[in-house]
Amino acid sequence: MKTDSKPAWETPLIQKLRRAKDKAFTLGKPTYEYLRKTLETIIAKAKQRYYDNKINNLKAGTANWWRSIKSLDTTANTNPPSHYIIDNELCTPAQFACRLNNYYNNIAGDQPQPNIIPTPSNQRTDEISIGLIKSALKNVNSRKSVHSQDYPPWITKACAEDLCIPITMIVNMTLQQCKFPSLYKRAEITPLPKTKSAATCKDYRPISLLWHIGKVVESFMNTQLREQLTPNLQNNQYAYRKGVGCTDALVSVLDDVTKSLDDSNNVGMQLVLYDFSKAFDLMDHGLLLSKLRSLDVTERLIALVASYLNDRQHCVTIKQHGVCSNYLTSNVGVPQGTLCGPVLWLAFVNSLQFPHGSTIKYADDTTTLYPLSKSQLDIVSDTKSQVTFTPPVIGQQLVDQCSNWAAANKMRLNTQKTKSLTISLRKELTMTSNLMINSSEIENVQHSKLLGVTVDSHLTFSEHIIERRKSANRKIHGLLVLKQSGVDKQSLTHLYKTQIIPTISHAAPVWYPLTTDQQKSDLEKCQKLALRIIHHDIEHYNDKLEAAQIPTLCTTLHDQCSAYMSRLRSNAEHPLRARMTSKPTGRPKRAVSSAHSDFYYAKTRTVKRSDFILANPKYSD
Repeated sequence: MKTDSKPAWETPLIQKLRRAKDKAFTLGKPTYEYLRKTLETIIAKAKQRYYDNKINNLKAGTANWWRSIKSLDTTANTNPPSHYIIDNELCTPAQFACRLNNYYNNIAGDQPQPNIIPTPSNQRTDEISIGLIKSALKNVNSRKSVHSQDYPPWITKACAEDLCIPITMIVNMTLQQCKFPSLYKRAEITPLPKTKSAATCKDYRPISLLWHIGKVVESFMNTQLREQLTPNLQNNQYAYRKGVGCTDALVSVLDDVTKSLDDSNNVGMQLVLYDFSKAFDLMDHGLLLSKLRSLDVTERLIALVASYLNDRQHCVTIKQHGVCSNYLTSNVGVPQGTLCGPVLWLAFVNSLQFPHGSTIKYADDTTTLYPLSKSQLDIVSDTKSQVTFTPPVIGQQLVDQCSNWAAANKMRLNTQKTKSLTISLRKELTMTSNLMINSSEIENVQHSKLLGVTVDSHLTFSEHIIERRKSANRKIHGLLVLKQSGVDKQSLTHLYKTQIIPTISHAAPVWYPLTTDQQKSDLEKCQKLALRIIHHDIEHYNDKLEAAQIPTLCTTLHDQCSAYMSRLRSNAEHPLRARMTSKPTGRPKRAVSSAHSDFYYAKTRTVKRSDFILANPKYSD
């Protein structure tokens, strides 16, 4: 896609002077130098007026503050594309919308999708009270984007007292009759590019904009689904569940890996990272309803889910150009952006189970782990620095099981994005051949990104730290642009805390305890650079920290690790709580020089430095 790049501060006078300057240069006229200097002066004044107006709006409410900050950041291109290039074909915005809509509607191919409506039982459900509806209406997020034909959500929020009675009737009739209102099943899809250079339809993620009253109805349906499904779901699924998240899934992986590597009978650990293509869009409704039934969901709720999924209509809108495609009807998949979509996926993928090794699932990302035991490996060669071995049978069995599950459930494994990673602490492990999926080899890589963290074959996290520093430095450059625009120090510090530190500290309890002193020093350089821009008039780093009222970056990361361990300790129902132990491993407890505290003795430094394995006595029972 191609965008227009006209600066926001450019005026017709500047455009006219630029054309005159270029013409004078071409013709070799003596007025060129005069026009050049005049143009530079006028541009400087235009920029100053533009930035002054933006800065004056920074204090006019939180929303206006962020909007102004984003508009001042010239590192981001916010101009809408003038045209789109899809599959090497030039498309107008209207053609692009129609093409995407047809693609999303035909994403399942020729698979038959029967219109299934189960017969609900005669048992009535408990009615939702007016008080609950009123509370839901008052909590409607008025900043969320909605369907273009919907009225603004703030009206519902302001008129909750008057609207609660009719909406209560709508909600209760929906739950009693097990029929989801057809109007609320019409969605406008906003395509979001997955990459900077999206060139095909599959490079755009479909985000559905729905009717906000429909979301209120859906929220009560979602509550009932979660109440009935949660007791029957596996504990190794960390997405879309209360109290657990991405960091917990990564810590679970780290726990399994380091415990295996600490065993002298193992030479390493094998990870296979599976990637499902268009998982939400390919969910078969018939299979989904049968899975809900096997998880003891009531027939009435299953009938409501079937009504919710069947005959959904969607169109694609390009708001920047005001174009919209025609509506198409789909009977496959679950729209992304709905409230019930995540919990329905949890029910769908719950049957993906492996008898060997361990499995960690986060949304549509699945990772299997199994130890490479010396007694079970067919080792071809074993030198001081490298071990070459034949892939164990269990590895291919797990891959085949995942492939068979995908085929039986009409899912598609992306063989290009599915990777295998062999982890060892001391030696380079090399497989004589790669694992296979449907006659396609799974690439064995030295490092791979898992839930936003780059894991490498030696658990050094060096690649992850390099990526985090690059990403942080790009945003720090934005601070420099804002500083030159006249943004005050307090606002710049707030931006650093809310935009740059989270970029660096993502899942810190996973990787930070395993970093070396040099890596910590490299990370600290990011904060030093940011504070050098914000407080350029202060010489010493400690004085800059005091002026910004923030600790060192390493202290911030350490505190996040400590807070995470404290949260696990205080939550007895957390899935990872059972992994914490205060018992030594059979050897006497000894003090270890670490930024955290004393740890129990472990055979390897990696486990010894971990903030989770054989949990820090400070957080143990």
